Amino acid sequence: MEHYEDLADIKRVVVHTNLLNAEWLVNFFNKMTTDNSMACLEEMLRVNKAQNLAVVVQVATKYADVLGPTKLIDMFELFKSSDGAYLTRVTALVDC
Repeated sequence: MEHYEDLADIKRVVVHTNLLNAEWLVNFFNKMTTDNSMACLEEMLRVNKAQNLAVVVQVATKYADVLGPTKLIDMFELFKSSDGAYLTRVTALVDC
């Protein structure tokens, strides 16, 4: 994935969180633009919310300042994932 530059290629691979090291994947988001990160997070939830939610929450928590809390909450609401928005908030509080 780190050799891909095209967003479509990254989105095609990033949805397979069961095949990727979660810590590596979370850190990979640091290399992407805000818009590309949000597009990938949305794709992860669209393709398989149950499988990808934990990693999406980890990314959302780690990069909330960069991605923007409002965008993240809107994304979780779009995918009817109140548990994702809740986990992001709780994780952020615990990490404080």
